Amino acid sequence: LAAEEAKARRAAFDQAAWLERFVRFAGASGKADTERLFEAWLELGDLHVLHGRHDDAQKAFDQAAGFASGSRQKSELAFARASLHYNLAGYDKALEAFSEAYESGISREKRLLSRIRMAFIRHIKGASDEAVRILDETLEAMSSLPDGIEKRRLEAMYDNTRGFIDVQFSQAERGTGLCRRAVAIFGEIGDTKQQARAMLNLASTLSSFGAWEERLKLLGEAVGILTESGDVHSLMVAYINLGQVYQAINQDDFAEDYFKRCLDLVEATGTPRFRVWAECHLGTIEEKRGNYEDSLKHLTTAVDAAGELGYTRMAVICNLNIAITLARMRRFEEAWAVLGGIESEPAVDHMGAGIRSAVHQVFGFVGWLDDTGDRRAKLEQAAERLVRAREAGGADLLESLEIALCEARVLKELGRLDAAKIVVAQAAIDIEKCLNTIQSPLIREDLRKSVCFSGLIELRKQLLDQE
Repeated sequence: LAAEEAKARRAAFDQAAWLERFVRFAGASGKADTERLFEAWLELGDLHVLHGRHDDAQKAFDQAAGFASGSRQKSELAFARASLHYNLAGYDKALEAFSEAYESGISREKRLLSRIRMAFIRHIKGASDEAVRILDETLEAMSSLPDGIEKRRLEAMYDNTRGFIDVQFSQAERGTGLCRRAVAIFGEIGDTKQQARAMLNLASTLSSFGAWEERLKLLGEAVGILTESGDVHSLMVAYINLGQVYQAINQDDFAEDYFKRCLDLVEATGTPRFRVWAECHLGTIEEKRGNYEDSLKHLTTAVDAAGELGYTRMAVICNLNIAITLARMRRFEEAWAVLGGIESEPAVDHMGAGIRSAVHQVFGFVGWLDDTGDRRAKLEQAAERLVRAREAGGADLLESLEIALCEARVLKELGRLDAAKIVVAQAAIDIEKCLNTIQSPLIREDLRKSVCFSGLIELRKQLLDQE
């Protein structure tokens, strides 16, 4: 009863404590029936997953297995184990377990939720086209559910996942709209835990438009909810998101602090997938500072972790940053070899416009840096790649401005001044629009000082002076 009361007031730590007391005393006295013990151990395992106590979660699920007597209970346990594998980035095991749960006697709602989670795993493993197909099939299957909270919760789960993927397929408006709707639905049905998680996705999708202040506000609210519930995995996502925002607005010290907070939780919980993100971003910060050896250490750690997890999409992103760092070190042959390896990866074609744009962008950037051999030929190839990066779509606001800066520099060196002026003129309009939407003078000034903004402003001045 005390555990139920704690659950009702969303006091997850109290709920776990009372459940631990219940299973201990009930098991010792032998008075509780097996079904109640199964449900208590299963719920306790779910709470341990939430709090990042993975070994304890595994033990709880093993205990629950001893009390599972029917197909329904075994199906519930399979679903719970799948969620544990998912949080530990055991994606192949999670896919197998979710598939097992889907094919079993689990409730219709959890069968559909299994499909949504399977779709997201496919996406992060690089099979985004397949992920979208699974999600669309799942949405169609939802139409047969009776109206009610469970149906609305599933619809919000779909919106949250599909919206996140859509943004990476050059559908930023649609994707952000879906994520906003998910946040609203979870709020309406009183599911604050999922609402906070949806806020994280919304903050991520808003990067397409800058929206740094709104993202900071959303993430601040989400962190408060997640800290209270002890949702460790989502807190790591929040810290990565906050680090990305501060990195984008040229406040690298704050960004570094959040990435390191994430790593602290990784060490405390043994959750490897967030190490990939944190190490990758720390590598990009060190590259910006000119600490190239440190940058390579972080990025190599991230690539190795991504490879072990089968996290193909992040492995590509990390390798792109390795190519940039190698080029900064004038190790051009190695940089080109890394890029060649990326482009030969068949999965890249199925990862969405954002990845394709990033690949072309880095090819163009390394081509601009590489002053060995036939310089003009390299610049011509760089110019072509940067046009393809721009036309691919999928880049967020800052990435688009970075593409513009590199393209204008290449065009200027090629002597195509009129074309360079057109690029920087459009970029200047985007910069002013961006700065005018920011209320904080500090953020506005930090952005003006960023390499991208200051570089475009200075380049436009140089081109105008040559008229």
